[in-house]
Amino acid sequence: MEIISKVVDVVNGFLWDKNILLFLLVGTGVWYTFQLKFIQIRGFGEGFRRTFGGMFKKRERADETGMS
Repeated sequence: MEIISKVVDVVNGFLWDKNILLFLLVGTGVWYTFQLKFIQIRGFGEGFRRTFGGMFKKRERADETGMS
């Protein structure tokens, strides 16, 4: 168990001390943004409607169109 802890500490130090993990996460986000053709922006309205759309409707109608 001590060996696993040492390995995890070494990997953790390598990824965080040199900010490699930060660059990998940001780079992956940018890559997915271009690959999915800016879905964060294109799908914002639909996501907002699905999340908050049934909030102010009457109870019967909100159950039909709301998310489970």
